[in-house]
Amino acid sequence: MTNQPRILLVDDESFILGSLSGILNGQFDVTTAEKGTEAIDIFKSSHFPLVISDLMLPDISGLDIITQVKAISPESQAIMISGQGTIDVAVEAMKRGAFDFVTKPFNSEHMIQLSLKAFKLYESLTENKRLKETIKNLAPSEFLGEHPSVKKLLDMVKTVARTESTVLLEGESGTGKEIISRMIHKNSSRVSGPFVAVNCGALPDGLVESELFGHEKGAFTGAHERLIGRFERAQKGTLFLDEINTLPLTSQAKLLRVIEERYIERLGSEKSIDVNIRLVAASSQNLWDAVEKKSFREDLYYRLKVIDIKIAPLRERVNDIPLLALHFMKKHNNKIKSTATGISSEALKAMMGYSWPGNVRELENAIEHAFIIAKGPSIMPDDLPIFNHAPANDKYSTLAEAERSIVIKALKDAGGNKYKAAKVLGIPRTSLYSKIKKFELT
Repeated sequence: MTNQPRILLVDDESFILGSLSGILNGQFDVTTAEKGTEAIDIFKSSHFPLVISDLMLPDISGLDIITQVKAISPESQAIMISGQGTIDVAVEAMKRGAFDFVTKPFNSEHMIQLSLKAFKLYESLTENKRLKETIKNLAPSEFLGEHPSVKKLLDMVKTVARTESTVLLEGESGTGKEIISRMIHKNSSRVSGPFVAVNCGALPDGLVESELFGHEKGAFTGAHERLIGRFERAQKGTLFLDEINTLPLTSQAKLLRVIEERYIERLGSEKSIDVNIRLVAASSQNLWDAVEKKSFREDLYYRLKVIDIKIAPLRERVNDIPLLALHFMKKHNNKIKSTATGISSEALKAMMGYSWPGNVRELENAIEHAFIIAKGPSIMPDDLPIFNHAPANDKYSTLAEAERSIVIKALKDAGGNKYKAAKVLGIPRTSLYSKIKKFELT
């Protein structure tokens, strides 16, 4: 058995057949046929990634071979060769699905390179077809993946959803914590109630407690009317507190009391309001590290960590990247007109070799970007924005060094505009601020 790409050559002239076989034999596993019907029988018994056929054959036309090859295996590629090439025949061959049309005499190196390009397209189409089938056969879920960690995570979600326990989700920015929290809500007995999401890192300074617990008219300067807080809005439903690690210590103390006593008081009121909610909290940083640094209360940590679910970063489930990439392509296909209908094998390999500091969110942004600017039928590596961040050929001893370089490059390209840099990186501004602080870039 050989691992070389397989090619079926069809020509009724033994000299041409021998010559072409000699050219391609070094890089391909070549099978030959002198008649069109013979070639079709061979192809039916063993599909070939590539068929190279002469136009004029003694029994059927090379154009008919293209038609039948495409009907049997749409992903297979066909190259037409002819000594009597005309524009009309070439156009007809392309209409029938030919990869290219070559006139005799042909250049040896050109035929090798053309065949390699055709085979790469076959690989891309085959992989895209496999991924589409995989997506179709996956159990319905908003969180896609075949990695064991994903399957374990989804099983945990089903189990946890049946309870009323508080859940702590820990995972890097962009890993899908809000998606998991929504799945917990949708699979719970509270599904008919509201799902209220709060990004604690985006709450204005000094207004955290007002946003969470509400306030009465006149409670403070600027409180011109009563505000119903997020806890009340989530009554009989689920409250999702994202980036909970960013809460000030004073707010943490009040949140702890609410969790323990199950009631709130609006600012400016002494009236207690019972709250009936399911609480799901999330942190993009290791919350225990924050406890050790005294920036997060240990008693609140244990109150939140009744059930602790960790979500793996994308770099730890690399084999899910092609599946996710195609899923995002299908998603954006509904709203963006593009020439691309698939992803090249080179682009898939490139994506699988990238660390994705912004995780799944960054991957989706990269696919949307590539989908918009792609000029051909497949997304190519140059269509992806991910390699514009890090300097080429740099070698890093740690992932943190690579991530630091990417953040610096994004900030530089954005002219120091943090909003634009975060958008390019595919991460929230709060996460960018955390990375700036982490890498001491201020």
